[in-house]
Amino acid sequence: MIELRHLRTLLALRETGSLVEAAERVHLTQSALSHQLKDLESRVDSALFVRKTRPVEFTRAGLRLLALADEILPEVRKAERDLARLAGTGQGRPHGHRVP
Repeated sequence: MIELRHLRTLLALRETGSLVEAAERVHLTQSALSHQLKDLESRVDSALFVRKTRPVEFTRAGLRLLALADEILPEVRKAERDLARLAGTGQGRPHGHRVP
């Protein structure tokens, strides 16, 4: 299963062009980021980028996941903002229930 953290990591890798800088951006060690990417590659049974290239060169599978990230992550951020706004106005609570 592809998780949002995987998509965020791939975006950071595209934006920074390096594993070290991408790790900093997503608040992971470079080792943890590498493990996460290897796990994702195992899940999708494809290499996502060519190692030892700078900037990072993505494979077709990697480009497909980046397209997914470009589509989904803005919608997730929008939904998170909407939910935070609803929680702040009390409109996120079920009808008929009051919180003391």
